[in-house]
Amino acid sequence: MKSALLVFSSGETGAITVDWVVLSAAAVGMALAVITLVAGGSNQSSLQTSDVLSGYEIDDEFDTR
Repeated sequence: MKSALLVFSSGETGAITVDWVVLSAAAVGMALAVITLVAGGSNQSSLQTSDVLSGYEIDDEFDTR
């Protein structure tokens, strides 16, 4: 029984799976952080653009003579 536990504890066949899970979780976490930062900045920029464009008046009366 002891040798079976030693063989089981020394086996590393699933260790790479754990590494990939941790690396994938870190990549997803960093992507979410970047999306949060970029979304805030783009929202502010679009509001400023909207303010500028809402001040323009379009002349729709054309001289047809």
